[in-house]
Amino acid sequence: MNKRLRQMEIRTIVVSVIIIMAMTASFLLLFVKRTNRSISRNMTSMMAANSQQLKSNMDNYLDQVENYARLMFGNEEFIRFTTTNPSISAYDRTRIKGEIGDYIEGLGFSINFSDFGIVYSDDDSVGRISQTTSGLFSNGGMYDYFSSIISDHVEENGWACRNDEDNFGRLIYVKRLNENAIIVASFYSRELEDFFQFPDRMKGVTASLTDEDNTILFSSDKFATGTSLSANALSPLEGNMNGAGYNKTYFTSADTLKNGWKVYCYAPADVLMSDSKAENVRLLVLTVSLTGGFLVAFVILLRFVTEPMNGMVDSLEEKADTDGLTGLFNKATFEKKAAETIGKIPENGWFVVIMIDVDHFKGINDKYGHAMGDVILQENARAMSEYIQNAAAIGRVGGDEFAACYAFSLGRPEEIQKIVAMEVNRYRAVFHNRVRDKKIEASTSVGIMISQVPGEDFDQCYLNADRALYESKRNGRNRVTWFVEDRDGLHTVDEGGLA
Repeated sequence: MNKRLRQMEIRTIVVSVIIIMAMTASFLLLFVKRTNRSISRNMTSMMAANSQQLKSNMDNYLDQVENYARLMFGNEEFIRFTTTNPSISAYDRTRIKGEIGDYIEGLGFSINFSDFGIVYSDDDSVGRISQTTSGLFSNGGMYDYFSSIISDHVEENGWACRNDEDNFGRLIYVKRLNENAIIVASFYSRELEDFFQFPDRMKGVTASLTDEDNTILFSSDKFATGTSLSANALSPLEGNMNGAGYNKTYFTSADTLKNGWKVYCYAPADVLMSDSKAENVRLLVLTVSLTGGFLVAFVILLRFVTEPMNGMVDSLEEKADTDGLTGLFNKATFEKKAAETIGKIPENGWFVVIMIDVDHFKGINDKYGHAMGDVILQENARAMSEYIQNAAAIGRVGGDEFAACYAFSLGRPEEIQKIVAMEVNRYRAVFHNRVRDKKIEASTSVGIMISQVPGEDFDQCYLNADRALYESKRNGRNRVTWFVEDRDGLHTVDEGGLA
């Protein structure tokens, strides 16, 4: 009888253990599934934030190219001039073409383009039209080709991509100057390489620029350029033009640029979730093995499982707000913080936006390597954090662009300028000394916008600070340019460099 009771006891224990293990396994599987879903949502949000920042950087770059082209409209004689006008003498035609060419060279930025000039209806041209471009149209048709790129017949401009014999894709912007002349600006797509970089935590993510037909114009995966975006990469979006999503196959986010092109960030799900899946398997085996004998051990283990998973989710949310390289706010978070700050300023208060650009950063990368370039960006961020102490927010808003904002409830503009200038000059001096210690010459250009306009829109302040930054760069870099906007309007207060 005792033997039978013992057998029953054993059977009861075995059945109980099996039931407990089955219930525990079911609960853990459900828990892991929910956690993976949460991680997936946070990963999607983080990818969307990177995609939005990439879109912002690209839109700013396209705006810059278009703004350069608009500078050709500053002279009425240039606007009216055409090489096919029979009423213009050969002497005047040569003179005006020379003046236009000198004007373009005098602007200084045309060296950043493979082409920047004007093409006329007789295929004559002026400015920096490269031999590569001219050679493509040795039998004529250059003007007709660039005319065909115009897609916006209101603004009379357009964008296109062309693959030449040198196998480098070129991005082309055209804008009509008059009925017989077109402004042409083109650059190699490889110039966009710095925009298509992701932090280590987004390892495995591919970023691509595509046209309206989803043909890849440039990609962080150099083998993808020229191909079409795969159906698998597009599948999480379910036909949406913009947004982010994920499924069992891919994580994908998309944003449409101002010219109709798109930026996509995408990665196979098994790549992004590989670490999470491996961790889940280990947790499942360990939990099931301990639960059969010790219920208390199961409770402890469940707590052990929960804490690192929640910590992982919290970490992902925190990292989504910051720039992975510098630890500063990313562009989206900085703009949000700055907009909140300007909304709290009283009527007599002042709002200050600082835009900072590391001068000739591409040259630093080319000469010393991207690793040293990253160090320079980190040193700049560290100096800003240490010495721009009164700022309401500091962020990295582009590849080598940084921004900070201040809020002052009252004061005179010269007092505000003195406070901000002291911190900015101290930061710049410290940054310059630190990089010199590394045997590297690096400087910064700064644009500062001070505004006392009730209800001022942050985007406008940001734009004016960027204008001030452009003035610093245009006047030789390594300078600080101040704009002050009060009730009398916008004007330059001061401009100067760092000794």
